[in-house]
Amino acid sequence: MVFHLFISSPFQKLYEGDVEYVSSENSSGKFDILPHHANFISIIEDKEIIAKTANGKVETFKFLKAIMLFQDNSLKIYTDLSPSYSESIL
Repeated sequence: MVFHLFISSPFQKLYEGDVEYVSSENSSGKFDILPHHANFISIIEDKEIIAKTANGKVETFKFLKAIMLFQDNSLKIYTDLSPSYSESIL
């Protein structure tokens, strides 16, 4: 099972694709988002956002600030900056 992940800045789409899960951390602690998760909104500040793609690749992003919104089996992440760190890990 997968859900759709969309990451965007005001200037460009940074990532779009289907993923198995997303993990990150907010002011309350670490969390995971899986397919059909309950509606969720969070601010992520200078923490890694890790996504496992539908084909098994792990993508890691890090932004100074981002807003994350999950609803209707789709996760949208909006940031005002380009990634300060973005790396693919096999």
